Amino acid sequence: MARTAFFLGALAATLLELAQAGWNKWRLLHFTGDCGAIGNDVKYCQGLGKTVLISIGGQTGDIIFSSAGDAQDFAQKMWDAYLGGNGNRPFGAGVKFDGVDLDIENHDPPYWGDFTTKLRALYATDQSKKYLISSAPQPEPIESQYQVTPDFLKNAWMDIAFIQFYNNPGFDGPDTLNRWGWWDSWARQSEQNDFNSKNPNVKLVYGLPGSPAAAGHGYMQFSEVRTNVAAIQKQWPQSFGGGGTWDDAYSYANTENGVNYLQNFKNALGSCSSTPSPPPPTTGCTKYTVQSGDTCSKIATKFGISPWNQLVQWNPSIDSNCANLAIGQVICVSGTAAAHSCPNQGAVCPSSSPCCSQFGYCGSSSDHCGTGCDPAASFNGKCSASVAMRVVSQHNSSTVNTNQFIRNPVGGSVNDMGNYKVLVAGLTSTKKDTSAFEIRVVAGKVPIKKNWSLTLPANSGVISSNRGVVKKTNTGISILSEPKKEEESVGSIRFVIETKINVKQINLSRAKFTSK
Repeated sequence: MARTAFFLGALAATLLELAQAGWNKWRLLHFTGDCGAIGNDVKYCQGLGKTVLISIGGQTGDIIFSSAGDAQDFAQKMWDAYLGGNGNRPFGAGVKFDGVDLDIENHDPPYWGDFTTKLRALYATDQSKKYLISSAPQPEPIESQYQVTPDFLKNAWMDIAFIQFYNNPGFDGPDTLNRWGWWDSWARQSEQNDFNSKNPNVKLVYGLPGSPAAAGHGYMQFSEVRTNVAAIQKQWPQSFGGGGTWDDAYSYANTENGVNYLQNFKNALGSCSSTPSPPPPTTGCTKYTVQSGDTCSKIATKFGISPWNQLVQWNPSIDSNCANLAIGQVICVSGTAAAHSCPNQGAVCPSSSPCCSQFGYCGSSSDHCGTGCDPAASFNGKCSASVAMRVVSQHNSSTVNTNQFIRNPVGGSVNDMGNYKVLVAGLTSTKKDTSAFEIRVVAGKVPIKKNWSLTLPANSGVISSNRGVVKKTNTGISILSEPKKEEESVGSIRFVIETKINVKQINLSRAKFTSK
């Protein structure tokens, strides 16, 4: 079966701005400038064979529906104004965008499933073109407390998911491949907790910053991109749809040996290829040919296998989430002499990351050492949540080691502050005489109000912050919000601080975050 490897730059031009004006009210902001001229540009690009989507949402955008009917009404207005309908056309009567990009990043708003259902019904009434629905989710799995839009991911239809593997320490950069397996299981509707995409054929786009200046974290060097793309294409070919950057302006300016980042990314993707045949099964076992509708769970039930992930141990060709099961694939449904392994990272975890998690990854956090940990593939059989964790950040590092960054802290851990989790990641400083760190405060569904403060130990050496005001005392360093510049938010806030050059790490053991 042929697979089209396509490339998307900045996935969609943000031409529509939306603002919430109350819980059950929304309005279009007034456009400025010559929208007719923009419409001509849209038609010109479409004439060159380019797909142009209209994007709504954004990092600070709030679109909240009060009911299913509210969401359906909004879908109708989008259709009439920008797609195939007949309404007021801000960009010109002849301008029809090729679909809608949903960049929903805040508040886990409900009813997006109703919005996309209505929009797809409208799409079906116009056979003159193929309309798309794309999205730009954060890279955290739905199960993670840091995923800010789980309802959206569970209920909204998407043809393309442009996953933002940047500005999310612990989930981007060197952790990308660890996370892609979950997204593949979501895309192919085999996620173990049934948190699945509504579209079994959704394509996943590898989203990266186009240069170190384009994002605070997650930039990958050319060589790293080539390595990751090759690994993704090999392990998850059915869901992989291509790559994209934020944004093209940064990508064009960032060059190596005269070739810009965008072109290097395209070169890494290569040409169209056929889906590889599954490797032959291990010998010496009872064999079964995968049928339409099969999942590992169903096969395990059929053959009395418990737990179902025993199949992973017997079949090296099946990934840890059973996301790459293919019709016609021959697998073992009884034990073999195959070695027990931590599926995604070798036979046994190293001493530095001693626990093999239930998802097949080595590490030392409670994610790895807690429920479902596999002692047979863990270093010295260690499978306890009491394994020591260092909760510090590394200075001037483009990577964040999972042993030094808790992704899912449990109650009582040093950066668990009740309703809030405070995370720190080292950044590459733009100044020679300072260090840089990204602070991320995760609140889940708890409000972060206009009056907030983060207090760090006195030896943290903070010099400045791009958000709030730095105040120093003999006992600590506080970063205080400026209420007139703040808006109440739900989910998380981020800011970058600079410290003295000799500060190599920031310890969160005595940090305190308050919100009033």
